[in-house]
Parts: sequence; structure tokens; C-alpha cells
Amino acid sequence: MHFLLIDPISISEPLRITIEVGLIFFTLYSLYIFLKKTGGASILKGMLILLILYVFGMLALSMVFELFRIVYILKSILGYMVIAILIIFQYELRRGLIRISQTRILGTFFGTETEKIINIIVNATTRMAQNKTGALMVIEKGVNLTQFTERGVTLDSKFSSELLTTLFFKGTALHDGAVIIRNDRILAAACLLPLSDNPNLSRRIGTRHRAGIGITEQSDSLSVIVSEETGLISVARDGQLKRGIDRDGLHKILSDFFREKVEISADMKISE
Repeated sequence: MHFLLIDPISISEPLRITIEVGLIFFTLYSLYIFLKKTGGASILKGMLILLILYVFGMLALSMVFELFRIVYILKSILGYMVIAILIIFQYELRRGLIRISQTRILGTFFGTETEKIINIIVNATTRMAQNKTGALMVIEKGVNLTQFTERGVTLDSKFSSELLTTLFFKGTALHDGAVIIRNDRILAAACLLPLSDNPNLSRRIGTRHRAGIGITEQSDSLSVIVSEETGLISVARDGQLKRGIDRDGLHKILSDFFREKVEISADMKISE
């Protein structure tokens, strides 16, 4: 009775019964009004939140006035609330468990294949920047980019820094256009991308950069761009261009991007 560390107040039995009946009626009436005004899944979740507030609030009040009937009812409710939480929030709990699982997988994944992919992109980009080799690499995330790979030359080849730098070498037939990357595969080269028509972009931004921005306006992909004139590295995402990125900055951006890819995969598993 005293686990809330509240000293009880002695009241007469008729007053105690009146308070108990009043609290029970108020609770039931409030639940009725709540259910009447809401609908769908919010009913269940809102009702649970309301129960939690009422249970702990009335439990404290019941301890003060020694309302033993209310205390008995509340203790019974508390026992069933755990089951109610598991049932009502089963989707959220399942989602959380999958997130935890994916986080563990992510640690291993980043230590092997993903880290290799990131290093390949960073090494190839840095090398092309030093040589002022123009390049445009688009990394697919959740939105499928097949419609754009069909506009280029299909490769579907294993990832390597040598292949990337060779594809963008000015003397090759595939150096114009974009390379589209999915996971550890280069899907296609010389791909034509939609140009950004953002009127706020500087007129000094060329076609390669506008294409890198444009694809990120129509998808959740990320573009890595190397300027042929200056050798500067840029990254486009969500229609925004960030220029003058160094090696470490590019590595961090790619690490965050691939981490989000894993989270999207987790969400897709949940929806299935």
C-alpha cells in the first residue's frame, strides 16, 4: 500500500465510497467520450495512453485517501496493461527489434563489403579529381533507377576503382553521361539523366552538375560529381549541391548514405 511513499489520509467510509464511485464513473465516461471522437488505430493507442495517465494518477490519489476498492481495480488493470502494450504496439515493437538486428548486421556489413564499396568510390573520385577527369556517379538508394540505365550502356559489372576511372577517361567511348551504381554493381555507363530546372542554380553550373542534381530531384539517390575544369568534388542529394568536398568529407557522406540504405532495407522487410 505504501510503495508510492504517500502517507494515507483517513476519511469516513461514506465519503470513501462516494469518491471511488465518482472516479470509476469519471474514468468510464472519459473513455466513452474519447472513443466517440476518435477512430482507427489512434483509438487503441490513445486509449492506452489515457489508461496509463488515469491508472497512475488515480493510484496516487487512492493511496492518499485509502480507496482500497480503487487500488484493487488499478492493480488488476496494471497486470493487463503489459499484455495490452504488447498487442497494441506489436508493429512498433517488431520494427524496433528488426532495427536492432539490422544494426548488428550493419556493424559486420560496414566492416566488409560496404566499406570496400565506399573506399573504391572515394579512391576513384580522388584520383579523377587530381587528374581533372570529369565524372558523374549516381548511387541508387530506395528508388529504382532502371529507367535511366536503359538510356545508357548496360554493364552489370563488379565494382572496382580501375573500372570507374577507365569509364570516365576522356578517350573512351563511355566517358560522357553518368555511371549508375546499385550496391556492389555498376549497372550502366553513359546514362542520360534529367537536368535540373531549378531557377536558383548559378548559371556557372554546367550540364554534368545539373544532371547530377536533376536525378536527385526525381529520386532518393546520391550523385558524386568531379569537375573537368577545376577538379573539385561535389555531391548532390535531394536537389541540393555541395561543392569542394575533400576525401574525408566524401567518405563520411557515403558512410551515412549507405547506412540509410540498410535502414530502408529493414523497413521493406517490416512492410513485407
